[in-house]
Amino acid sequence: AGFWEHAGIVAVQEDLLAALGRVWHGPAGTHPLPAGWLETAPARDARARLVQIVSEELARTHGVWGFKDPRTARLLPLWQSVFAEAGAKPEYILSVRHPAAVCNSLSKRNGMDHARGQLAWLLSNLDGYRDAGNALRLVIDYDMIVADPRREVARLTRALSSFMDITADQQAAAVNRVLPSMRRSGSGEKAVPNSVSRSVHEGLQELARDQNADPDFVRLVATYRDMEDLFTPWIRDTRSPALDWAIDFFNMLASCSGPRDTLKLRRGAGALTA
Repeated sequence: AGFWEHAGIVAVQEDLLAALGRVWHGPAGTHPLPAGWLETAPARDARARLVQIVSEELARTHGVWGFKDPRTARLLPLWQSVFAEAGAKPEYILSVRHPAAVCNSLSKRNGMDHARGQLAWLLSNLDGYRDAGNALRLVIDYDMIVADPRREVARLTRALSSFMDITADQQAAAVNRVLPSMRRSGSGEKAVPNSVSRSVHEGLQELARDQNADPDFVRLVATYRDMEDLFTPWIRDTRSPALDWAIDFFNMLASCSGPRDTLKLRRGAGALTA
């Protein structure tokens, strides 16, 4: 029950993604992050704001503090520098949900088509898994939490036991937070046909069962960035013959029907501006 995001962190990450032209639910949300993005002015500003938040929260909670925000997965390289500057040792837990359920949710809430929803799911999970590295303490599955919250809370407790004590009452309170009635998008509503999404989900589920990762999944994680790089030049090519024709047509109409500065369209980065 509840979303649990930290409002300040959400605001910083939304601002950064917008400045980079990568708003997660926008047309370019599934594009690779721009080359050298960590050294841009927006990233430096975000780093300073996040260091302040982390430092204040660690002081408030006497050294043990956590947060949850899905945007973090794609921005983990930034967070690693934040933690280093704040003198914090990160421990990561990757929470996984079935890609079909995610696609259904994104379609209902954001009008996102299922193909782009799958890509958003892939990037978030693969980036998070890869960049967390040896600091990844646990993979936990949404459906497993709903099906058996006591078992999954026990797994969480063991994963956190190296740096905090969790009482039986706290575990019980966590179990009571799991309300199956709040599940709005099930994985069975629409099957995921994409074999890559299916393979990644199966690999993450093995980890959520405390099993070793499948070798094929490990290889995919190691190589998917190279596959993404192959598409980067194509993504940057924003030319469109149909759109160019439309721009020329409307500019011709404007020049014929009134002063030439009445309406002038130009092609921007995937958008039209007047």
